[in-house]
Amino acid sequence: MASFHAPFTPGNWLFFAGKWGDWFGKCRLLLAILLTGRLLAAYQFLSHTV
Repeated sequence: MASFHAPFTPGNWLFFAGKWGDWFGKCRLLLAILLTGRLLAAYQFLSHTV
């Protein structure tokens, strides 16, 4: 990460913000998928037990 040592120019800042935004978006998507899967599994489990 050589660009990390460079002074924070607006361009660099936007680049990093974009990178983090992408990463955060992907993590949120994965979390949403996991949570949905968990909810569906719990719902199926409960509907089978009752």
